[in-house]
Amino acid sequence: ALPQILYLGRLKKYKSIEVLLLAFEKISDEFPKAKLIIAGDGDHGNFLEYQANQLHLKDKIKFLGKVSEKAKKKLSK
Repeated sequence: ALPQILYLGRLKKYKSIEVLLLAFEKISDEFPKAKLIIAGDGDHGNFLEYQANQLHLKDKIKFLGKVSEKAKKKLSK
């Protein structure tokens, strides 16, 4: 299985998710096949997608948007 990181929660500025993207950039250098999944929505989502693009990580980060309770359980396994 590929190395994979999951963020599950609202996409709000005060949660500092951009720090996760910066950390993932470093992880990605060492583990090129690593993936980051971001599940959730919020008013900071557009900025995070922009940042992912600026870091050239758009193909390694999947933004799922809001997910159901059933999907949350499946993702966290």
